Amino acid sequence: GDRVLLEGRDRVGGWERLGETRLAGAPVPVLAASPNPFRDGTLLRFAPLAATGALEVHDVRGRRLARVDLPAGTDRYTWDGAAEGGRSAAAGIYFVRLLTGDGVRTLRLVRLP
Repeated sequence: GDRVLLEGRDRVGGWERLGETRLAGAPVPVLAASPNPFRDGTLLRFAPLAATGALEVHDVRGRRLARVDLPAGTDRYTWDGAAEGGRSAAAGIYFVRLLTGDGVRTLRLVRLP
């Protein structure tokens, strides 16, 4: 998709890549979302990627709604609830998958109306 620089943040579809700020000594989650449940967006945090990876969001039927490729070093992304094509995902249960060379991690997300 088209990439637009917005206030120092890369934005691709419904994904927003945040800066690489880390808190010294803070535990690094395997895959976490905050808030969850969410309405307008949720911050997905994970260990910094050693190599390129991807995040995908799937509905309960297994259909992929969104995907973003991640460069090495990425440790967080915000999903604003937008699906590929720009439409907004409905309220419901979704599964975010973090795909890396080390395997796949899955987290359940709940989007509120």
